[in-house]
Amino acid sequence: TAEDRDWFDKDGNNVTLNVIDDPLYPQKYRNQNLRNLGRSKNYNHNITLNYKLPFKSIPILEWINAGADYKAEYGWDGGSLITIDDIGTPLGNTIRNGQNAGLNVTFDFTKLYSKSNYLKSIESGKAPRVAKRKPEPANKKRDGAEEKNEIKDISASGTKDQESAETKSKKGNDKEDKPRDPSLAERVLLRPLMLIRSVKFNYKDDRTTLIPGFMPQSKLLGQSDGFTAPGWDFISGVQPRISGENNWLQKNQGWFNPSYNFNDALTQTKRQSFDAKLLVEPFKDFSIDVTFKKNYQENHTEVFRNKKMDGKDTYLQLAKYDVGSFDASFFAVNTLFDNSLGLYNQFKENREIISRRLPNIQNPGVHPSDPSYAGGYGPSHNSVTVPAFIAAYTRQSAFDVALDQQKVFASNTYIPKPNWQLNYNGLSKLKMFKDIFSNITIKHGYSSTIRVSNFQTSPNYNTIDPFMELSPNNNYFSRLEIPAVSIQEQFVPIIGISIKTVKDMKLDFEYKMTRDLELGYTQLRENKSKEIVFGGGYIIKDVNAFSKKKKAKKKVVKDPTTEPQNPDTKADTKRTSVAKGRDIRINVSYSLRDDISQIYDLLTGIDAQADRGSKTVTLSPTVEYDVNKNLALRFYFDYSKITPRTSLSFPVTTIRSGITLRFNIN
Repeated sequence: TAEDRDWFDKDGNNVTLNVIDDPLYPQKYRNQNLRNLGRSKNYNHNITLNYKLPFKSIPILEWINAGADYKAEYGWDGGSLITIDDIGTPLGNTIRNGQNAGLNVTFDFTKLYSKSNYLKSIESGKAPRVAKRKPEPANKKRDGAEEKNEIKDISASGTKDQESAETKSKKGNDKEDKPRDPSLAERVLLRPLMLIRSVKFNYKDDRTTLIPGFMPQSKLLGQSDGFTAPGWDFISGVQPRISGENNWLQKNQGWFNPSYNFNDALTQTKRQSFDAKLLVEPFKDFSIDVTFKKNYQENHTEVFRNKKMDGKDTYLQLAKYDVGSFDASFFAVNTLFDNSLGLYNQFKENREIISRRLPNIQNPGVHPSDPSYAGGYGPSHNSVTVPAFIAAYTRQSAFDVALDQQKVFASNTYIPKPNWQLNYNGLSKLKMFKDIFSNITIKHGYSSTIRVSNFQTSPNYNTIDPFMELSPNNNYFSRLEIPAVSIQEQFVPIIGISIKTVKDMKLDFEYKMTRDLELGYTQLRENKSKEIVFGGGYIIKDVNAFSKKKKAKKKVVKDPTTEPQNPDTKADTKRTSVAKGRDIRINVSYSLRDDISQIYDLLTGIDAQADRGSKTVTLSPTVEYDVNKNLALRFYFDYSKITPRTSLSFPVTTIRSGITLRFNIN
C-alpha cells in the first residue's frame, strides 16, 4: 500500500502524502512523464575549434606554419533517486567538463633564406643562373626563311657590318649580365649567420573537472532554467577555480548538495606536455639537433560538503589530496665528471643550509637527532633532501635553489633544459680523403632527464598550521611526499666515429658514459658506467669457394671487313666466363664496459658502499658467406669475461663458437 513505502518524483521530492491522498496519483504522474518524454538522465556536448594561421597566403611569411586547436566537452549525468538523510535529500547529479588546447608552430628558416638570391648563392657557393632560351624549332626557321625571300635584297657589305656590330654588342651584354659568384670571404662570414635552419614547437594542455552533488536539473544545453547553473563558462569547458580568491565552489554553493551526509569527492586533473626541436647547421654537413621536453600530470581530489558550524550551515573543502608525476629534459653535465664522494659531501652540506632556509616558527632550536639542522627539518626530511640534491648535482648554490621543486616544474613558465645530438659527415668530401673514404661520420650527443614518477599529499599535513605536529622522527609533515627523484643522463656518445672506405671496409668507434642518480627517503643511489666500443667489417667480393664452375661459352667473332668466308672455314672464337661469385662478409666487434653502483645512507652519513658493478669485456668476430641463393653459412665466435666489483658474485668467462647453416625454402 501507499503507506508502506516512501514515494519520490523524478526530481527526488517526497510525494508520499500525494499518493495517500490520491490513489490515482502514480498513474497521473506516469502519464504526465510520458507526455514530457520522461526524466532527463544524461546530457553531453562537444565543441571543436581548429585554426591554421594564414601565413601561406602572405608571401613574405610563408616559411611559418602555425596552427591551434581547442576542444571542449560538457556532460550532465542524472543521479540516483535514493535519499541520503532523514529529510529525503537525494544524492544529486554529476557535472563534468574538459578542455584540451594545443599549439604547434614551425619556422622553416631554410625557406626564408632561399627567398634571397644572394643568400642562396652563399649556401651553394654559386650565383643562380638564368635559364637559357631554347633554340627555335626547325619548321619556324623554315617559315622565316620563306618570308625573307619575299623581302628585298640588301647589299652584302652593309649586312655583314651590321651583323658584326650586333654580335659584339651581344657578347658585351652577356658578359655584363653574368651573375657574380660569392667570394670565399663572403661565405665564411655570412654562412654562420644562417646557422638556424628550423624551429618546431608543440604544446598541449588537457584539463578536466568532475563535480558530484549538483542539484539543478538539466534543461536546454545542459543548463538549469534561466541558463544560470552551471554557467556558460563551465559548459564551454573553462575549468573552475576551486582554491584561493574567487573560489567557484564557494561562490555557487547553493547549487550543491546541502545534506550533512553527502561525502562524494570531486576531481580535477591537469596534463601538460611541451616539446621543441631546434636544428642548427653552422656550415654544410655539420648539424646539431637541440631538443627540449616536459611532461607534467596532477590529479586533485577533495570533498565539498555542508557542515553545521556555530549553529549555521557552512560549506567546507575537506580531505584535499594531490597526486601526480613529472619529467623533463635536464642538464647536469657540469658535475658528470666530478668525484662522486665530493658531490655527496656537497649534498650533505646543502641539507644543513636548506634546513635553515625552510619556513619555520620563531626560535625553532635544533633538531634532536642532529644539532646541525633546524628543529622540525632533519637530514631525511623530504623538503630538505630534494632541493639539496638538485643543488649539489647541478652545481647551484644551496642559498639560491628553489625550495619547492614541484611548483617549479608545474609552472607554465618553466623552460626545460636542452639536450643535443651532433653529426658531421663532411670529411669524406675533402680532396685529401675523397679517393680513400666514401663516408666519414663524427657524432656526439647528450641526453638527460629528471623524473619524479610519483608525488602525493601527506595525509597528516595541516594546511592551517603545518608546524603544529611532529612526526615520530621529530620532523614536520611535508606538504608533498616525493618517494624518489631520479636523474638519468648519458653521452650517446661522448665521441663516435664511423668510417667506410671506397673498398667496402668499415671501422666504428664509440666512447659512451652514463650516470643514473636516484634519491629516496633514506638513501642515495648512484650508477656510473663507461664503455668503449670498436667495430670493423670488410666484404670480399665474388668468391667462388663453394659454387660450381660453369663451362665457358664459345662466342664467334667475325671480321666485317673481310669477304664472307667459305662455310667449310672455321671462324675465330673467344671464351667468355659466365660464373659469378658471392660475397664474404667479415665483421668484428669489441667492447670494454666498466660500471659500478654505490649507495649512500642519508641517516647514518656513512660513505658510499658498492652493492653491484662489474668490468665486462666482449669480443665477437663473425664470417658470413652465401653459398647460393638458398644456403648461407655463418661462423661465429663470442667471448665474454665479467669481473665483478663486489664479493657477492664470482668472475664469469663465457666462450661460444660454431657454424650455423641457414637454408631457405622458396
